[in-house]
Amino acid sequence: MSRVRENRYALNFGNYVGVLVDEELMKKLAKIQYETKEKILTLLENNKDKHWDYSWSIADGLESISQTERTFNYVDHEYKYITLDERINDMFGIEKVENLYDVGKLGHVKTREQAESEHIEHLKMISQEEKA
Repeated sequence: MSRVRENRYALNFGNYVGVLVDEELMKKLAKIQYETKEKILTLLENNKDKHWDYSWSIADGLESISQTERTFNYVDHEYKYITLDERINDMFGIEKVENLYDVGKLGHVKTREQAESEHIEHLKMISQEEKA
């Protein structure tokens, strides 16, 4: 198990999953994402009567009901605080990953625990260096 010192980039496919890629592949993917984003943006801008801006939230209270069931979506036709371009940006993000640990093949729970343990040790080392 060790801290990864090479540049890696996260290409996310939703809130919890994605892949890490090296810099060479990231540049190729970023080009494809840019081209795709421009095509989607053009299509949406040219079909304003066929799409709606929406938001989502979670109903307060009723904690006995699952968060999934309390989640709701809504359309507001007047409140335009986020542009269309800003709305689709999250679909196309590639971010450099910091504090990455290769913990082998331990299974999800053990992998997370091992990575957390190594990161805590890394933070302690940084803290001691700053005090010196």
